[in-house]
Amino acid sequence: MKKIVSVLVAFVVFLSLAVPAQAAEGAITNDEQRILTALDQGVTVGGKTFNITATDRTQAENYLKQKDLTTAEVDAVVSNIEAARALAAAQNVDVTNINSLRELLLAFPTDVVAQLKDYVLAAADVLGLSVTFGPGSVSIVDTTGSDSVTSGGSNPVYTTGSAVKQTGVSYVASIATVGALLVLAAGAFVVGRKSRLA
Repeated sequence: MKKIVSVLVAFVVFLSLAVPAQAAEGAITNDEQRILTALDQGVTVGGKTFNITATDRTQAENYLKQKDLTTAEVDAVVSNIEAARALAAAQNVDVTNINSLRELLLAFPTDVVAQLKDYVLAAADVLGLSVTFGPGSVSIVDTTGSDSVTSGGSNPVYTTGSAVKQTGVSYVASIATVGALLVLAAGAFVVGRKSRLA
């Protein structure tokens, strides 16, 4: 019975020491927020507004929290977003049965899609990112950070549909604390045993 109580107490202590994980390494500056604001505006075609998905916005937010961008970099990225928006908005496409930005992009002519890809590539270049367009997918990797050196030259930043909000609970502090308590308990046991033998 004592073992069960001890295990339950240890488990409760472990859970109570869990520290909420930070949303990411840093904060988004007011300047960097302009990128998210530009993305949040979406594009209006034929009187209908199309926005990026919440998953894609989360991925952009996660990336911005991990990077410190200069005003010039932000300006260049926002400029490319606005140019892409203007190009898309200028298209004469029947949007009656189109309900997402992805469907809208598929309705554009090939030359317009190529121009939109150029804007994406230009913005990515400013940020030191490499973009790969596949059939129905997009993959973006960071080739500039310290992580890219240890991961063979590229650190994945985004893959279509892969965004996960960086929140939750981190048990690292709990594990370290429990480990320290176990070492302390073992030390006390050894010292107590030696003092009884002496």
